[in-house]
Amino acid sequence: MKIAVVDRITALITAGADTAIDLYTYGVKELLSHPDQLKLLVEKPELMEGALHEILRHGSQGIFGIFRYSLEDQVFGGQFIRKGQAVNVNMSTAWNDPKKWPNPEKFDVTRPLDGNIIFGNGPHFCIGTFLVRAQAKIAITEFAKRFPNAELTGEIDYDFNNALSRRINKLIVKTNIRK
Repeated sequence: MKIAVVDRITALITAGADTAIDLYTYGVKELLSHPDQLKLLVEKPELMEGALHEILRHGSQGIFGIFRYSLEDQVFGGQFIRKGQAVNVNMSTAWNDPKKWPNPEKFDVTRPLDGNIIFGNGPHFCIGTFLVRAQAKIAITEFAKRFPNAELTGEIDYDFNNALSRRINKLIVKTNIRK
């Protein structure tokens, strides 16, 4: 019993922390790259929940997909898939599908995200989602409050070898704080 509780707490912290790393840097990058969206989010903080999903949908796709196994024989896109066969779902393609997301290349904090699976779904729903969303809401709100005139400067350095996301290694931000 005690081991199961420790395992769940460890999974919660690990899941929340891993996504948070990307969500903070992508949040700053996306919102400073789209000042109109940052202004809207500051004016309407109730948009934060959708904005967090949009930040991840728009910018942090990984290099690997998500592996699942077919529950039955089926044909998908003209390809026969046997029951039990491994399938790799390319999430960046799903997150940019114009049939699901109108103007998918546009970053929009007001985008309706019904059916969004950024944090998974059903038994694959991320155990850390509530923790990471709470952390990100605080981080982005405080960043906007403390650095209202911040702007991106310099190049952004990505780690394209990270299996889970296109992680940002370096993001230079000019705070424009005057002493």
